[in-house]
Amino acid sequence: MNSIDKEEYFRKIEGAWRRWSRFLFLSSRDMEFLEELWLERIPLDVVLRSLEGGFTAVFRKKKKRMITLWNLKKKIYGEEKKFREKMAGAGEKWQEIFRVEGEMGELLKRAHRLLKEGQAEKALELEDLITEKMWKEAAEDEREKALNWAKERVKNLKISSEAKEEIALKGAKRRLRERKRIPFIF
Repeated sequence: MNSIDKEEYFRKIEGAWRRWSRFLFLSSRDMEFLEELWLERIPLDVVLRSLEGGFTAVFRKKKKRMITLWNLKKKIYGEEKKFREKMAGAGEKWQEIFRVEGEMGELLKRAHRLLKEGQAEKALELEDLITEKMWKEAAEDEREKALNWAKERVKNLKISSEAKEEIALKGAKRRLRERKRIPFIF
């Protein structure tokens, strides 16, 4: 969180909230929790991934419930714990990373070094670069097959078509990356 100031941190989370929620504003309890997240230096990406994951899970259920940022507290802290473990180099995933060869392998190793040095934001940027590079280098039929698979999964979600497209594209990229056995840093 070194490169992001408090106002931008709040603004990005509120923007993501508006995109996912029916409510335009965070409650006062949510704002207090957001302040707590900032003071505890919870990385922005962890909060945004938790928000996306929380809403996606709710949309999949037949019985909908109102979701608040406060409701996602357990999920956010769970994601943050996983994030810190990965920064410390814990887990068997690092062994998978070092098995990947070529340019992707070099990018993964560089991301690993960045995490070890405490530069999580730069490692996250590399994570996105790896995914985008893999997506662009994939054959058209592979991308189409992954996208069709993802669109099938989100077709019944009761959200805007823009949000569906965004979730489907992310899901397709993730699916294709898993199929190509390129491990995720986060």
